[in-house]
Order: sequence, then C-alpha cells, then structure tokens
Amino acid sequence: MGLRSTLDVLRKHFFNDLLWPDFSKIPAGKTGMTIVYREVEPEQTVQVAGKDVLPVHVSHTIDTAAFIVSDSKRSIAYSGDTGPTERLWEVLAARKRLDALLMEVSFPNDNAALASVSGHHTPRVSTRRCASSTAPRTSPRCSTTSSRTSSARWSTSSQEEVEPRV
Repeated sequence: MGLRSTLDVLRKHFFNDLLWPDFSKIPAGKTGMTIVYREVEPEQTVQVAGKDVLPVHVSHTIDTAAFIVSDSKRSIAYSGDTGPTERLWEVLAARKRLDALLMEVSFPNDNAALASVSGHHTPRVSTRRCASSTAPRTSPRCSTTSSRTSSARWSTSSQEEVEPRV
C-alpha cells in the first residue's frame, strides 16, 4: 500500500525482474499474487484487515507516506525512512488518541549534517520534534532507543517516567 508515485518508483527501480523479482506477477498459491499493490491518497482513510489506515504525506527524496493505523481501541503511527515533515505532526496532534509512534531514523546523531541534506532523521531531531509537538492528551511520552538501526518512539509505559534521551 502506498502513494501512486511511490509504488511507481518501487515497480520501476526495485521490483523489475532486474534488481528484485516482480512479485506482483508471481502467484502465491490459491490466494492470488505474492504482492498486490494498493494505491492510496494522502489523508483518505482506507480499510485494511478491519483497521482504519490513514496515509499522511511526508517529506523524503520521493513521495511517500506515514501511516496511522487505528481501530476502536488503539491507534499507532508509523513513519519510515523520512525527513522532517510538519504535516505529520499536525495530523498526530489533531487525533483524540495515539498509543505509539514508530519513526525510523537513518543516521546516528553524529551524522546530523548528512541526515539533513539527504532528507532523513536522527534520534535527536525526532525526539526534539516529538517532544515539542502538541500531542493528543492520551499520547505516551517521547523517547528514543538507540541501536544499530535507531528509532524514535513514544514510550507506552504509563507507569514509568521516561525522559527523552539521545
């Protein structure tokens, strides 16, 4: 699932039978093709497996979207490999509930200049932006975890005080 322009890039440059097989042409038994591309429009909710999925356009080297997945009880947001995008924070702030935010970051804090010019996040940038946002009142606190593949997230623990750390 993705924006038309994102799916076009994936079809042309990745799943093209040169770099990777074109999985949209490979059957997956009786269930259809291995991959079925589903085009979505920004900020138009679609149903996927009984969940509401809201794509939100985010800034990157190509058009791409973050996704907010929710049902009657929970709501999470996922933004992949992107750069700073105000619209995502505006949409998140307008939500009544947000239980978790998973945000992929591509570079460690000591590569902030490279992250910035290539349209990516660092844990420090993501955490600062998260902490300064007007989050829904039910949102957990902002924090980061660091590893080989870093991510920024909102901690969902309501019992422990989590300070942003970078």
